[in-house]
Amino acid sequence: MKAIERTLQQMLVSAEQYVIPVFQRYYTWERKNWAQLWDDIIELKEDAKPRHFMGAIVCVPERPQPGNIVAFQVIDGQQRLVTLSLLLSAMRDLALKEKWDDLAGEIEESYLIHKYRNARERYKLFPRLRDRGSYLQIIDKKISDHQGQIAAAYVYHKKRLDKEGFTATRDDLRSFFQLVALRLDFVAITLDEENPYKIFRSLNSTGVDLEEGDLIRNQVFMSLNIDDQDAFDDDYWRPLEQHFYEDGKLNGKQFAQFFRDVLMKDGAYVPAKGIFDAFEVKFPIPLDSRQLVGELSTLALDHNYMRGATRHPDAKIAEALSHVLDLGATTAFPLLLALFDLQREQKLMPDQLRVACRAISSFVFRRYVCNHTSKPYSRWFCTAAKVVRDSSLEGLLEFLLSKGWPTNEEFKQGFLTLSIYESPYARAVLSAIERSIQRPAETVDLSGCTIEHIMPQTIHPGDEDGDAWIEALGDNWQIEHLKWLHTPGNLTLVGSDYNIEMRNGAFSDKRRLLTNSKVYLNQYFSGQEVADWNVGQIKKRCEYLSRVAVKIWPGPDHGSDDVV
Repeated sequence: MKAIERTLQQMLVSAEQYVIPVFQRYYTWERKNWAQLWDDIIELKEDAKPRHFMGAIVCVPERPQPGNIVAFQVIDGQQRLVTLSLLLSAMRDLALKEKWDDLAGEIEESYLIHKYRNARERYKLFPRLRDRGSYLQIIDKKISDHQGQIAAAYVYHKKRLDKEGFTATRDDLRSFFQLVALRLDFVAITLDEENPYKIFRSLNSTGVDLEEGDLIRNQVFMSLNIDDQDAFDDDYWRPLEQHFYEDGKLNGKQFAQFFRDVLMKDGAYVPAKGIFDAFEVKFPIPLDSRQLVGELSTLALDHNYMRGATRHPDAKIAEALSHVLDLGATTAFPLLLALFDLQREQKLMPDQLRVACRAISSFVFRRYVCNHTSKPYSRWFCTAAKVVRDSSLEGLLEFLLSKGWPTNEEFKQGFLTLSIYESPYARAVLSAIERSIQRPAETVDLSGCTIEHIMPQTIHPGDEDGDAWIEALGDNWQIEHLKWLHTPGNLTLVGSDYNIEMRNGAFSDKRRLLTNSKVYLNQYFSGQEVADWNVGQIKKRCEYLSRVAVKIWPGPDHGSDDVV
């Protein structure tokens, strides 16, 4: 190991090149990081101290080739190097704008490029593939539409240079350039004859928050030749990651959870903090990276169906999956992946897959209604994934029953007094009931609907409408109001305009509006002679809704028409 203190000038004004290896993370610095860098530079400018320490840059030399630029793989410090190179690019371009060509030429030819080299060797810093396009466009002055994190950093630096007054004169910009080049210090650490990936893992094992997906990606890439890694990233790994992009960025937590679900689909439980460890055991190096990622891509499509990113082509299966998703039952994803595997292998028919999905949502919702714990679900569903592989659908249903799957009678009793409005499931449950009773030819769009309390949330004694509600509820009106307010029998869906109009009004006024509603749930009020709304009426409507609910979330009752 060689360690030497170097300025930015000493690092970049040389016949060397810094390459960001493919196993490194992408450029992730954000505005807060750029702002901190600028704060440090401004403080350095205004302070008497001669230097600001920027940290270590850890490199491993690539195998030298006669006549080639000496190249180093950057194991630690890429975020700083990329950011400072973009700052230098911004200085160069502002100098060109002001026609200070000598300063622009000095920055470009000494700090950004090797003027007389071509292709990869042209660039002092060569980022990994997905950051490379934007970065090289900026270096080559070809960028026209600033997009992505690399371009955002470049634009930020240009604006700050103007804002801080460093572009007022040539001398101002040159003074700032020299400050950055000569007074930012690094410790350049060169490690010889080492495996760069192993060093990367060691450096990032403590103190730096690496996503589990980063570690897994590195494990996959380790089985590839360096010359093949860029093409593999472009053709295999990037399409896999695209399944988990949100707003143009990889959702690292969701990506890691996908790997956890995949690892558990065969029945072996994996702790949330042990994803990479389990992956490393199951897929040791050397591995067939292309085959593995091909299999993962198929599972990613299944995962998309499960989490609602893509609708399943089978409408009945899609509906059954939506009930699982509406309940937030993500702990069941390993089991669902196992079920999808079995269907692909033709060991499970589509109707059986639908039944299994309905069984999962029924198990989760019925237990919630009956106030049963959900703590063991992560391990239970993992075990169920193994059970279903060994004994298919029948074994799964028996397993769920053994873990306490409430019967119809238990479910109906719990549903009657369930304070569902205060749960995470109120909208999902009412929407599911509504969709189940709608006529297929005349469906109602529920996207603009809100939940309405028929008996209002607030009752004001002394108010005409309030006194009417008190009379309907009886002497213990406060107790009854609290007990039944948020139960299913007292809730419905209405358009947002109806919700505003109904507010805390009397039932007679609400009933008129409800009977005019297009929502099928509210046909109950036009089909019943309901002159008043009291505890008896709430119970009666809840019993009606529970009869619908047992068909949506069918139970394990043997001999029942509602059995899964």
